[in-house]
Formats: sequence, C-alpha cells, structure tokens
Amino acid sequence: PLPRTLINLAATLRQPYWAFVNPAMYVLVALVSLGFVLFPARTGQAAVLRCMIPIGIYLLINMNLFSWYALFILPLVPLALRSGWWLGFRLNAALAWLVFSGLVMISYDFFVSRSPQTWEAPLQFIPLYTMLLLAGLFRWIVPPIRKRRIA
Repeated sequence: PLPRTLINLAATLRQPYWAFVNPAMYVLVALVSLGFVLFPARTGQAAVLRCMIPIGIYLLINMNLFSWYALFILPLVPLALRSGWWLGFRLNAALAWLVFSGLVMISYDFFVSRSPQTWEAPLQFIPLYTMLLLAGLFRWIVPPIRKRRIA
C-alpha cells in the first residue's frame, strides 16, 4: 500500500514512478543512516537494533518486494522482543516485523494463482502498519503523557 501511494503521487506529479519511488527509498535510508552517525547509539544493543530501521524502510517502500526479503530483518527481531500482554509480547516494532514475516508468505499465492489478488497486500501490510504505528505511539507519545501526570 505505501509503494502504491507513492506511485500514485508520482503519477499526479507526472513523474515516472520508478524515478520517484526508488530514489525516495534511498534518500530515506541515507537520511536515517546519517542520523545514526550524527547521533550514535548509547549501547551496542541499541546500535544493532537500529539496523531494523533502514531494513524496515526498504521493506515498506520497495516496489518489487519478494517475501524472502523479510529474512534480512528476522535475525534482529528476537533481540528486541519483550514479554508483555499482546500475544505474550510487548507491542513494539520487533513484534510487528515478526507478525509480518508470517503474513508475507501470503504473497506466494501469486505463484499459485498466477494473478495478483487485491486482498493480499492489505492482509499482509495493514497489520504491519497498524502495529508499527501503535508501537510508535506507545513508545514516543504515551510515556511523555505518563511523566506529565506523575510530575
């Protein structure tokens, strides 16, 4: 869904989609990587876990995504999973990517049916987007609200 949105935006701007979407992905990865250089992680584990972000950007924006591309993020997922109340885990980006790594297998239906199904991409990506947004909300917005109430 995100690449489709960028492709539609490129069409609105009368740009070839491949000349718009791919550079956008590379620029985002470069900017995030520059941010990592300018603001180093405080711990070794945090530095390793930051690798999920450029890989995640690639997986979210890539127009030609094959399910085995999710393998690049899987070794990092166990490092960030924490126990919690949602499926036995805390809702964070690692859990979102773990769920996606299972759902992305739906894309193999294309090789069986030989035609893309309209329900496949939303079924794979909507849970990922939702969980990433909720994880970001819980990480960046909820803690400052709790701190203000305590103070």
